[in-house]
Order: sequence, then C-alpha cells, then structure tokens
Amino acid sequence: MYNTHNQMSVSEICKTVELNERTFYRHLERQGIQIIRRPKGRKPKTGERR
Repeated sequence: MYNTHNQMSVSEICKTVELNERTFYRHLERQGIQIIRRPKGRKPKTGERR
C-alpha cells in the first residue's frame, strides 16, 4: 500500500489498516525500505516565529 499509494501519508495508511505507526515503520525497516521520519514533537505551525 505504501509503495503503490505514494500520495497517502503514513498516518492515513495506518488509520486505514488499523496499525500503529511505530509498527509500520519497523516493518519498513525490516523490508529494507529507508524512510525519513519527522522529528518527534509537535509539528511547527505554518508561519510560526521562533
């Protein structure tokens, strides 16, 4: 599903198949697929000043 539906986010795929995101990433790593994850914590708001 991840390879054939690149327009779907990881969270959308996990909600669809009722799977935890951590488990999904672990499965990809075991398959040898490299994926760049967003750093932990809150997503920055659009236009947020630091």
